Amino acid sequence: MFPESNINVERPEQSLGLSPQDATRLLEKCGRNRLTPPKSNPLWKQFIKQFLDFGTVLMEIAALLCLISFFVELGQHPTNPVYDNLYVAIVLICVVFVTAFFTFIQEATSSSVLKGFMDLIPVHATVIRNGVVNVIHPEEIVPGDIAIVKVCQTRANMLTIRVEIKFLQTC
Repeated sequence: MFPESNINVERPEQSLGLSPQDATRLLEKCGRNRLTPPKSNPLWKQFIKQFLDFGTVLMEIAALLCLISFFVELGQHPTNPVYDNLYVAIVLICVVFVTAFFTFIQEATSSSVLKGFMDLIPVHATVIRNGVVNVIHPEEIVPGDIAIVKVCQTRANMLTIRVEIKFLQTC
């Protein structure tokens, strides 16, 4: 038998689960079983952040050097300028903006997917405590609880089950 959870490994059907006092003590010790949403930055900060990536900064520096080279050459030969460096700078700047835009869109999409996980949390959980089946709020599940998990065929329920089991393992 596991001492803290009162789970009888040999005969699980005889397990009584935690006592209400143990569940209260573990809830105070481990805290509520909840997902904390990640801190989110405003969209404009997320977009500006795309221009500070190492590879992007290298392309920005290369574009700046091409522009400097173009203007130095323009100063030396104002009547017959060569536009190669200007064209390279324009292409590099376009690549930087297109890359930043698509990376920003991808990060915004993945952020909205993470927010969608909050909708997968069940509205109630069924646990056995003191040998009695109780329906509680999922945030009140503590390590050592015997949770009754209904297996369904929908993907959303399978994801929810995985989240619940993860939170049952440790404080």
